[in-house]
This record gives sequence, C-alpha cells and structure tokens, in this order.
Amino acid sequence: MNISATVDYYSSSSIERFRYLSGSPLDGAVPRKPTTKAELISNVVGLISQVLPNWGPEVAASTEARVNKMIEEMVRLGVKIANAEDFREYLLSHPGIIEYLAGAVRETCRRFPRPENRVTVAVERDYEDPDFKYIVINLLTDMYGEPLVEIIDAIESKYLPPPGEEGQFFILPQFERR
Repeated sequence: MNISATVDYYSSSSIERFRYLSGSPLDGAVPRKPTTKAELISNVVGLISQVLPNWGPEVAASTEARVNKMIEEMVRLGVKIANAEDFREYLLSHPGIIEYLAGAVRETCRRFPRPENRVTVAVERDYEDPDFKYIVINLLTDMYGEPLVEIIDAIESKYLPPPGEEGQFFILPQFERR
C-alpha cells in the first residue's frame, strides 16, 4: 500500500511542496503547515527518517569519518591537497564519489610512483559556470604520449562514478622537463 505524505508550507513569495511516496506507513503522522523554518526542517527530516531510517546524524558522522580516512590515506601516499578545506567541503557535499575518488588516487599513485611523479588534488571551478565545481587529480610526470593516455583511461574507466552520481573528478597530466 503506497502512502503519500505531503508537507506544504508558504514562503514569503511562493508555495513549496515536498512529496514523497512510500510503501511504509508514516506512523499516522499528518503533516501540517510549519510556522518556522526550523519546524519545516524538523518536519522534513522527520518524514525522511521515517521512510529512510538510516538517514540522520549517524550518516553525517559516517560521511565525515570516510572523508577523514580518505584525507589521511592521501597524506600517507604523499598526495598534496590544494586548499584542503574546499576539498573537504566538496567531499562532504558529494559523498557518493568518496570511494571512487579514493580508488582513483590510490591507483594513480601506484601507477606513477614518487619521487619521479607527483600527485595533487584540488577543487576547481568551471570558468564558464563558476557555481560548477569538480575535483582534479593533477599528475606531474615526465611520461607523455600514448602509454600515459592508456593508463589514465584505464584508471578513469575503472573508478569514475556512475552516471547520475553527484560530484565529478578528472585526472589531468602536467608535464615536467628534467
């Protein structure tokens, strides 16, 4: 049996509607119009947590722990993180790519060992759309040509997140003359 729960509220300029269809009962809760933003957030979080019981503060703490673990591993691998706070914020807002990015960084470091090669990660903004951000894995190497392209393609095809996953990253080589 599908139950439709709707939370309506009025903002200063428009009506916004949240609707979620679920196969599970909502404990007889009847949504009502919240009077404050805090009440609205509480209602929506309550509704989501009834439908998705594993969503809540535990998930946020788990995501933060995953981000911290990834950053620690990157430091151990010798990866430089440009603007660490932006990087951290990006991962916290796009947790679906954490494991993919961690795998891609590990594989890049394995295929391009130090000290001959250096790996840096950074959050970049699109020049045409400054609101669009993505992560770049910069690979400083003296290797170039078809072998380099084949290795990067292999890493990306193995670790790029599936379509529809929020958050993106790219591996970009930078060449260094010695």
